[in-house]
Amino acid sequence: LPALLTLHRPDGSSERLSLDDVPAHAFHTSVVEFLVNGVPMGIIATQSRDVVALMQAAEASALENGLPVVPQLLR
Repeated sequence: LPALLTLHRPDGSSERLSLDDVPAHAFHTSVVEFLVNGVPMGIIATQSRDVVALMQAAEASALENGLPVVPQLLR
């Protein structure tokens, strides 16, 4: 199932965010293109690490009843 993303603002308003349309298996195709043909991947390791950091911060926030948790991004 696709993720349901909602942006919650400090003023109490919220907005449902739409996801980009991505072809099926785009990530795996990118890996193959990189390994076979040396084509650079669209996503780099630091971006993937930042996604994991965001997910960890979201989980930590949920465990603390929604208290804000700042992710440790590599940027």
